Amino acid sequence: MVSNIEIITLFEGFPARATRGYLGWSSVHLIKVNKRGTTYNYLFDTGGYNERIFLLKKLNDLSIKQGDIHGIILSHLHFDHAVNWTLFPEAQIYVNEKEFQENKQDLAVPDFHQKELRSSSKLNLVSDGVDIEGMTIVGAPGHTPGMIALNIDGNVFASDAIKNRAELTHGPLGAVWNKEEAIKSIRKLSGLAHTLYPGHDVPLIKKDNLWVASYDANETLLL
Repeated sequence: MVSNIEIITLFEGFPARATRGYLGWSSVHLIKVNKRGTTYNYLFDTGGYNERIFLLKKLNDLSIKQGDIHGIILSHLHFDHAVNWTLFPEAQIYVNEKEFQENKQDLAVPDFHQKELRSSSKLNLVSDGVDIEGMTIVGAPGHTPGMIALNIDGNVFASDAIKNRAELTHGPLGAVWNKEEAIKSIRKLSGLAHTLYPGHDVPLIKKDNLWVASYDANETLLL
């Protein structure tokens, strides 16, 4: 159990797509773990390539430099979640081994990305139940073979295992690697959580047995 943590949402997830594809605005969270007077900074996912300037600005506004990120937990290797690990050369990177399975049908994984990440000296392969500074990796396959979530005392970072609140009611929406596994993961993660952090929605809390937004979204599409 982590006795002293702070969760800061850097980017809210945003559920949107068009006829030309997915918008790809995923959630990114900074997790600050204080142990014996020392603060360790972790990122859960890193957003898309188009967001890297803004990601660094948000961290800079918090007086966090690129070298101050100690660890990056990548839920999966899709283009809108994982590509910015290269910005943080000092960070240990945590990924499930199964995310490196070759799947030519999954066009959301950027070309050459798996190979470059696989060769990193900072790569740590993790699976269900692994502890990272008191934070627990939770296997949540379905959206991809090696999807992982993170559980911190009931704060469950689900990423695209639960993309948005609609999936809690209707099951997985859109293309998934394995629909049955995705449904199991949705049930598993929602059962562990008092607060859910989806991949493409604001944080959710349970109220009157329903999952609702914990606050109004800041990100909108201006028309």
